[in-house]
Amino acid sequence: MSQQDRLLNLSEKDILLLKIFESVVRAGGYTAAEACLNKSKSAISIHISTLEARLGKTLCHRGRSGFSLTPEGEQIYKICQDLFSDLNGYRERLNHVSSLVGGVLRVALDDTIYGHFPVLENVFEKINNGATTKFLEVYFTSPERVLKMLADGEADIGIGAVPREIPETKAYLLYEESLALYCGAKHPLFHKNEDEITDSELAKCEGVDFWAYQDSEFEAAMNSFSVTARSGQAMARLLLVLSGKWVTLLPRDFAAEWVASGRLREIRRVKIASKQKYYAVVRSEIASNTLCKQMVHELKRAFVTDVHCRVLASS
Repeated sequence: MSQQDRLLNLSEKDILLLKIFESVVRAGGYTAAEACLNKSKSAISIHISTLEARLGKTLCHRGRSGFSLTPEGEQIYKICQDLFSDLNGYRERLNHVSSLVGGVLRVALDDTIYGHFPVLENVFEKINNGATTKFLEVYFTSPERVLKMLADGEADIGIGAVPREIPETKAYLLYEESLALYCGAKHPLFHKNEDEITDSELAKCEGVDFWAYQDSEFEAAMNSFSVTARSGQAMARLLLVLSGKWVTLLPRDFAAEWVASGRLREIRRVKIASKQKYYAVVRSEIASNTLCKQMVHELKRAFVTDVHCRVLASS
């Protein structure tokens, strides 16, 4: 069978390989694609090599000089964009039909929003009490994975501190929150007074890094430590910090529960001027869906009320 004949008979595996290739190109390389694909570089490399063998073409160059596409790779990438755009179009039509009878709403949440569970409880209570028939699919994951699910049509709404914009989505700012540096009760700095912690001691601390950042100031703060671990999920970073060896940046509301129980401590010597922004991000193609509009309305109302109450409480 010729290469052309094989191309005309795309299997589910072929589509998966093309999706992985498209994600790698969109991310800018294998390393950057690890988080959004939830795969190691070696696994990604195997998938790309399989796709190249299937097509009989070299699609990209990777090495010390960085990641780049071959002319054939650029053509295949454009084909992938058209293919997945068409698939999203079919999904949009199905969503519109589904919305007539309620349908399914898929919500992906960044786990750093844990500190605002009471607000989210209120939102889902309002959604559940609505008259429209519905079915909810809810996922907790990392900010990078939230973006990936939105881009791939696996989620309709993403809620959290998304690190960058993605095409064909609408973003609604919900609130802003300060990040701070934390260590656990088993860390050598935990019982030290602030004025006893020197810059050299901080520089020697081992840090748990993010996968991606909203602001360069966050990255600069983490780069001041010896980074020996990385995770996009706040719960995973928290686990490592509680184990005693590491420090990391966490949202204050997220960390509050463990600070109150005496298991975490904020190291105030590291000052972060920027605030992390939390959004509700909606795929444009389903923004008119009845359930989607209701969810966005309730999110905006709930977080505006929450921010207002916090301001009154602090005044």
